[in-house]
This record gives sequence, structure tokens and C-alpha cells, in this order.
Amino acid sequence: MLAVLTLNISRFTQWPDQAVQTAQDTLNICVSGNNIVQQAFQQIDKKPVNEKLINIITLSRLSKLNRCQVLYLTDLNNSRLAVLLTELQEQPILTVGETEEFLKMGGMIALIQRNGKMQIIINLARVKQAGIVINSSLLKLSRIVDY
Repeated sequence: MLAVLTLNISRFTQWPDQAVQTAQDTLNICVSGNNIVQQAFQQIDKKPVNEKLINIITLSRLSKLNRCQVLYLTDLNNSRLAVLLTELQEQPILTVGETEEFLKMGGMIALIQRNGKMQIIINLARVKQAGIVINSSLLKLSRIVDY
């Protein structure tokens, strides 16, 4: 479900031209997490999104992130996560996590399950700082925070 939700969020997101030029006909979603998370994202590999095909890149190490348009992060300790999000602060990489703490550390979107429903929480100031634009249709369905 998180993979499909990330795919749908990508459909409502625009990156600055320089962020997508290198990818040409693909949208690279990089995934860092356990095997279950990585397998879930393989289900959306090669799916179409806005005239591009999803390309899932599983990361064993968090390097070469400049090839990612979306970076899904889970299972990182908070100190490593905080450093990584600070490094990515000015880069047009949509960072997605699973906790509100993730947003407080500088992440852009958190997908949180509450009362059996998935909630999308967006740190809009951080998204704008990276030059990324999220369609108002998605913003209406989300909770907006400013950390």
C-alpha cells in the first residue's frame, strides 16, 4: 500500500527541470528499508506515471542519491536520518518516510497509518525549499505542517 501511495503522490508532483532531465523517460524512486519494503516497491516498477516509467532503485547504501527523484526512507536510526535529510535539504529529491518525527528532521512527506486509515502529512515549506511543486488536489487530501 505504501508503494502504491508513493506512486500516486508522484503523479501529483512536479520537479524542477534539472531534476528530471537526467532521468529522461523514467522517474527514479529510490528505496532504503527492509526487504519487505523493497519487495513492495518492486510491484510498482515499470508502472507509468506522467509520461514516464517508474524505475525502482533499491539502496543498500545511501550513496549516489542525485539519480533519485523520490527517496523512500525507513529503518534508519534518527541520527543518520537527520544527517541525510540535512544533506538533501537543497536538492530536488522528494523524501518520503513513515513518521511525523521524519518530518521534524526535514523530511517532506510522511505516510502514517492511524485508525486503519492512511494519512498523508506534507511539510510544505521543505517541499518548496527544494523547488518541488505538489498539485493542489493532493494538498487538499493531506495534512500540511511546517517544521
